[in-house]
Amino acid sequence: MILLLVTAVIIAAVTFAANRSTWLKSRPVMQGILFGILSIVAEILSTPAFGNSIAADLRNAPPIIAGFFFSPLAGIIAGAIGALERAFSPLWDPQSILIISPAVGTLAAGCYAAGLKKWIFEDERPALVPALIAGTFGEILHLALIFLLGMNNLPLMVEVYSSTAGPASIGIAVSIGLSAIACNSWKGWRRNFLSVNTLSFIAFGLAFGVICTVSSINAKIQTDNNLQIGVRELEKRVEDQISYMLHCNAVSLADYLGTSRKYTIEEMEEYANLLDVDEINIFGREGQLLATNRREVQEHNQAIQTAGPLEPFFNLIGKKQEFVKQPFRENRSNPGHLVKYIGVPMPDGDAFLELGYTWERLEKEFKTFFFPVFSNSEIGETGCVIVVDEKGRIMLPVFRHSEGQGALITAIGMPETWNDIKYDKLFDAKLFGEWHRCVRYESVGKWGLFAAIPMAEYYGPAVITIIVSGFILFSFCITFRLIMYHLRKVRKKIDDMRAADMMLASTIQSSELRTDKPTTNGLYQIEASMEPAKEVGGDFYDYYKIADGKKRVITIADVSGKGVPAAFFMMKAKNALETFVQSNLPLDEAVTKVNQTLNRSNDAFMFVTAWIGIYSPDTGILEYVSAGHNPPLIHRADGSVEWLNSQFRQKPLAASKKSVYHTESIQLNAGDTLFLYTDGVTEAMNKTGELYGNDRLTAILQKVKGDLISSVNTDLEQFIEGAPQADDKTMLTLEVIKNELDC
Repeated sequence: MILLLVTAVIIAAVTFAANRSTWLKSRPVMQGILFGILSIVAEILSTPAFGNSIAADLRNAPPIIAGFFFSPLAGIIAGAIGALERAFSPLWDPQSILIISPAVGTLAAGCYAAGLKKWIFEDERPALVPALIAGTFGEILHLALIFLLGMNNLPLMVEVYSSTAGPASIGIAVSIGLSAIACNSWKGWRRNFLSVNTLSFIAFGLAFGVICTVSSINAKIQTDNNLQIGVRELEKRVEDQISYMLHCNAVSLADYLGTSRKYTIEEMEEYANLLDVDEINIFGREGQLLATNRREVQEHNQAIQTAGPLEPFFNLIGKKQEFVKQPFRENRSNPGHLVKYIGVPMPDGDAFLELGYTWERLEKEFKTFFFPVFSNSEIGETGCVIVVDEKGRIMLPVFRHSEGQGALITAIGMPETWNDIKYDKLFDAKLFGEWHRCVRYESVGKWGLFAAIPMAEYYGPAVITIIVSGFILFSFCITFRLIMYHLRKVRKKIDDMRAADMMLASTIQSSELRTDKPTTNGLYQIEASMEPAKEVGGDFYDYYKIADGKKRVITIADVSGKGVPAAFFMMKAKNALETFVQSNLPLDEAVTKVNQTLNRSNDAFMFVTAWIGIYSPDTGILEYVSAGHNPPLIHRADGSVEWLNSQFRQKPLAASKKSVYHTESIQLNAGDTLFLYTDGVTEAMNKTGELYGNDRLTAILQKVKGDLISSVNTDLEQFIEGAPQADDKTMLTLEVIKNELDC
C-alpha cells in the first residue's frame, strides 16, 4: 500500500509539471505520450518483476488524469500506450498472468476519461469531488472487465478482485485527488459541492458504496450461516449414526434380560460379545452397580459411590421407550480411553441399562460409520468436510480433493495453529490453493472436524452483483448528466431564440415610436419616453395632427403579451388607430371601428388598452376615449393634481367584438399638463415585492414642476433599488402653454 501511495505522489508531481508547462499546453499528442509512459512506470513500480503474485497497480490513473485534466485525445493515447505495454508484457515477463483483460481495461479507462471529458464535463476540467468518484469508478471498470473476462476461473477472479479492488481504488483516488489539486480543480465551493455534476456523482458514489457494503455483508452472513447450518447438520448425522446403533443394541439387550437381577461378569461378557459392544452396565435405583461385563468397572464403583455422569440416566427408571445418550467422554474406570454411553430403562422398571462403545473400536470401523456420513455431507454447494486425527493427518477423502487423504492438514493450507482454533470460530484459510471460509466444530472422539466453503461460492455472486449494480448506477448517473447536458443545450438555443425574438420585438417597437418634435407654434408641448423591459412588451405612444391641421391626436397604449407577437399586434393597433381617427369620423366611432378591425383574425386572443385624445389648441378642449387604460392625471397650473377618471367602463380594444366606446371631454388651461402612462410605471416592483402604486405617482407629481417624466423616472429608480424591470415603462405629457383664444 505504501508503494501505491508513493506512485500516486509521483503521478501527481508529473501532472503538476505538465500543467505548468506552456509547451505541452496545446499539444494533446505529447500529453498522451507523457501520461502513457507514466502508465508504464506506474505498473513497473507496483508489480513484482518476473512474478505471478497478484498485486494492485495504478497504470489506469495516468490515462484517466490525462483525459480529465488535459484533453480527450491525451486520455485515449495514454490508454493505448498502457494497453500495448500490458499486451506485450509476456515478451519480458513470461510469468505474467491476466494479460488481455487488463490491457483492454487500460484502453477502456482512457476512452472512458475522454468520453466524460467531452460529454459530461463539457470539455472543462472536472471539480475535485466528481473527478474522484468518476476516476475511482474507472478503476472499478477495469477490475470488472478482468473479472467478467475471467469467469471461467472464478476462484482466481474473486481473489484478484478482493485483493486489488480496495488498494487500487484508494490509490487511484489519491492520485486523482492530488492531480486535481495540482491542476487547481479543487477551487470553488459551488463547483465542488453544489453543482449538478458533483451532486449526481456524489449520489452515485453513495449508492454504489451502500451496494458494495450490503452485498459484501450479506455474502459473509450467508457463508457463515451455511457453515454453521452445515456443521450442525453434520454433527447431528454423526451423532444419530452412532446413537442409533447403540440404541438398537441397548433396547435388544434390555428386552432380552428382562429383569434387574444380578448377573455375573462372565454372563455379561457373553452378552457383550454377542452384541459386539465394549461395555454393558446395569444400575439400580440407588445407583448401585447390579451387573457389568468389565471387572475394572466393578472395582471402580465399589471404591467411588458418587453418581457423577450417571445422574441423567436415573430418570429412565420406570419408563419405557426412552433413552439418554452422551457424547464421547473419558471412562472413569479406565482413564485415557473415550467411551460413548447410551442408557435405556429395564423392562421391570427397577433399573436402567448403560451400553458403552469405545473410541478405539469405532475408529477401526470408521468406514462403516463415518464414511457415508462425510461423503454425503453438504456444506453449501461446493463446501467440504475435513476430518483429521490428533496429529493432523487427514483421515477421510475430501470432497473434490480426494488427493488430500493421508496428508497433513497444514500441507493443504490450514494454519499451523489449527489445533488451537476454538470450536465454532470462523476463520479464512487458503486450502488447495483457493481461499475458503472455515469453521472448526466439536471433535468426534479423537478426530478433529473442519468445514470449509470456497470464497468464490458466495463472494463471486456478490462481486457480480456489485459490478452489475455499479454499471447500472453509473449508467443512470451518466444518462442523467447527458440529459442535463442536452437540456442545457436546448435551453441555450431557446434562450438564443428568445433573445433574437426580443431583439426583433425591440426593433419593431422602437421603429414605430415617433422621435421627431411636433410643431405646436408655441401653444403646447409634447414629451414622451418609453423604456422597454428585458422581455419587450407592446407599449407604444403616438402623436399626430388630423386632416384639418389644427387638432392634435395623442395616444398611449399597452398590448398584452411579450415579444414579437405583441410587437406585431402593436403595429396593427397603431396603424388602425391612425387610419380611423384621421378618417373624419367622430372619435368614439373611430375607436369602435378600430376594435372591430382588431377582433378580426385575432387567433392569439390579444388585446390592447389604449387612451386616445384629440386636443384643440384654439379652445383648450381635450376629447378622449379610454379603452380600459390607466386613468391619466392632470397637473394643474396651481400645482394641484387630479385624476382624469372616465365615467364609462369601456373594455380594451380587441377584447370583445360588441364593445361600443364613448367620447368624453375636459378643458385644459394654460399651465396645465396632461400626464399619460402605462401600468409598467404604477406596477414597478422593488426588491421586497412592493408596488410603486398610484399614491406614490400622485405624490411625486404634486412635488415637482417642469419635466414630469424625468422626475417620475428618477423617483422610480430610487424606489426599485436595482430590482429587475418586469414591464415596459411608457409616459407621455401634453403641457398647455397658452390657448389661441387667450391670445
